[in-house]
Amino acid sequence: MKGESAEKIIGIVKYVLLNGRHGAYVKALDTCEDSSEKLEGYITFSIEEEQGVWTEKRWPKPGDLVVLQDIHKKPKGWRAEKARFYRPRDEKKRKQKTE
Repeated sequence: MKGESAEKIIGIVKYVLLNGRHGAYVKALDTCEDSSEKLEGYITFSIEEEQGVWTEKRWPKPGDLVVLQDIHKKPKGWRAEKARFYRPRDEKKRKQKTE
């Protein structure tokens, strides 16, 4: 089920918003091609260092692929509590699953 802690979703960054009510955050979309598995709408996550959600040194840019975890539903959409860049090891794992 989507939103469980262990599940990882690969997202594509659409917007980086610097002046949100709670600081800088990102809006991403699920990249899953299977429409029955895909989360509809944006998945947001904080990129403020003190929030501890974004674990990378630099902030993402629109078009970057990210790995999102600990996703849950909020009144205005989906929220990820862990986020990082999509890396080569993620690609290897994804290919192994499809073989």
